Amino acid sequence: MARQFTKGIDLYKAQGDFFQRAQLSAEKAHAQLAEQAYEDWKALVSGQLQKAQTKGAFARGSNVTVSTKFGRRRQLTAAQLAKRNLSGSVPLLPINIQSGRLERSITRRQTGTMPRQIFDVGPNSSAGKSMWVLVPGGTRKMIARGIWVEIERRWKARNKAFQDMYVKGQGV
Repeated sequence: MARQFTKGIDLYKAQGDFFQRAQLSAEKAHAQLAEQAYEDWKALVSGQLQKAQTKGAFARGSNVTVSTKFGRRRQLTAAQLAKRNLSGSVPLLPINIQSGRLERSITRRQTGTMPRQIFDVGPNSSAGKSMWVLVPGGTRKMIARGIWVEIERRWKARNKAFQDMYVKGQGV
């Protein structure tokens, strides 16, 4: 049975306590979302393939087809892939560690507190030349890796759960 209040001030205090607890709970959940996003970034830029295994694998069309003397393009054979030290297809994600700058550049920073709590998670400019691998559409010489699509897909799934829990009133 719901608690009944005989005085208006008691109801006011109880509602204030309830909303303060709800705000603290949402603040913790938001911080947890930021931590999970940070872990996603770290996981997506810490692949374990060696540089020799990925040699030229992400250049546009470099390991898929070759030109013939008649101008036509054909698939590389397994022997040609082995000769070039390529294993065929290489997964686009996770991005492999070459120098470690990209992985070290992933940061998590909080600005403000509730109700204006903002978390900034992602790479910063300290990655230097390594940032080219994160260009959403790829570059003229390199295919797109799809990291932004994957980050957005993971964020949408977590954000939906967060909204179901705290915005639509099912949490607290």
